[in-house]
Amino acid sequence: MTDSIAAQSIFLNIDKNRKKLEAGEPANSHSIDVMFGLVDEYSEQPFKEAGKFVSPMRAVIYRGYMQSDKNGLLRFQTADDNPEHLPKSFGGLSGSGLWRIHYSDHGAGKFEIIENRLWGIASWQMDKVNNKGAVAGQGWDRIDQGLIPEVRKNLKF
Repeated sequence: MTDSIAAQSIFLNIDKNRKKLEAGEPANSHSIDVMFGLVDEYSEQPFKEAGKFVSPMRAVIYRGYMQSDKNGLLRFQTADDNPEHLPKSFGGLSGSGLWRIHYSDHGAGKFEIIENRLWGIASWQMDKVNNKGAVAGQGWDRIDQGLIPEVRKNLKF
């Protein structure tokens, strides 16, 4: 099934993603870090309508920068200095992707995305009191060494 989503997608294919990370940054590229996922306070209660279940959720993307920490942890800090633009809580973003987008700048406002790399998974908000947009996440080392073996052990494929 080499034409399946799992075989083609970097998000789902662990081996492809690991190879890209180990290969280093793409040549002649710039990068930006983003966190993408759902935020609880921006989403509404699910309801039934015309016999269908409707779950009005709102996905958000936050620009920022990631920093690797010990034991495979990642720290993501939003680049938005205006707390009014941030949710009161990043609730719901647990499990969201922490991405590094590599792009080329062709000048005159023209950019080309070279590659999207999943660097980790958001886990918890670090500073709920001051709401500075700091989120901790699990990097690939933790995913590779902790999460994936447990999933493979407990789910029969």
